[in-house]
Amino acid sequence: MKKLNIYIGIILLSWLSCDKIEAPYTTGMIAAEKTILIEKFTAHECQNCPEASRIIEDELKPTFVNSNDISKSAIITVALHPGQSNLTNTSKNYYYDFTTESSNQISDYFGISLATALPKGGVNRIEQGNGNRLWNRDTWSELVENQLLDANSNPIEKNIDITINTSLNPITKTLVVSAVINTLNNLEGNYYLALFIMEDSIIAPQKDGLERIENYRHDHVYRCAINEWNGEPITIDLQQGTEWSTEQKTIVFNTEYNSNWSDDWNNLNNCHVVGYVYNSETGIIEEAVQKPIYNE
Repeated sequence: MKKLNIYIGIILLSWLSCDKIEAPYTTGMIAAEKTILIEKFTAHECQNCPEASRIIEDELKPTFVNSNDISKSAIITVALHPGQSNLTNTSKNYYYDFTTESSNQISDYFGISLATALPKGGVNRIEQGNGNRLWNRDTWSELVENQLLDANSNPIEKNIDITINTSLNPITKTLVVSAVINTLNNLEGNYYLALFIMEDSIIAPQKDGLERIENYRHDHVYRCAINEWNGEPITIDLQQGTEWSTEQKTIVFNTEYNSNWSDDWNNLNNCHVVGYVYNSETGIIEEAVQKPIYNE
């Protein structure tokens, strides 16, 4: 039975380590070595978008967990609100502007337009043909499984490790970010590293089905790019045992220095740096990682 060996492995792992598993984690978890990125295109007037979020948060993320730390999911998700959609427009009832210049550039890359029916999602930027990387929510589960497990339901080996380092001055609201990539297995081709900031727990109106939720909690909201929307080239061949480090990046959470900043974006405790490495020829994401901007 597909996945049965993974389930048994998780049960045995939990028994041997005597780790306490907190809800929503269950013995139905699937351990994965890799971490993948779901880019969910959403909008505050999209009535089906909250259900798409629940698929990710309540079903996928608790099921696919990190084999080294089962308290962490093997899935990172980010919510992008494309300015190319009428459903993201601000109004008296939907006053919060979630759109940003760099998230719009990512939306352009995916081909989001006024005619695009939301929600849609990219799973590790896998293409379904004709350059289309946008997938409906009923396909996400299978795509996630195919990115994390091989045909025999064994975890796909991770090829790189990404380490993010952060240093925040809470008084000046200045964040210094750097990243280190360690290559575990040879990779062919050219690769880029992209870094961005996302924020949890933004309270603002959202349409959910036919209901308007005044105090809806918006999580994983894309805020701004750190090293451009499409990242920067990795300047070495990624051969086993090699290491590559970025230069330090500085971002100031202040409108004078950062046009993406807004007065509502004040809860730095809820902000994370997300990094992902992707193949510049295929566009497919190789590995992803996230870290709070405050050191844990």
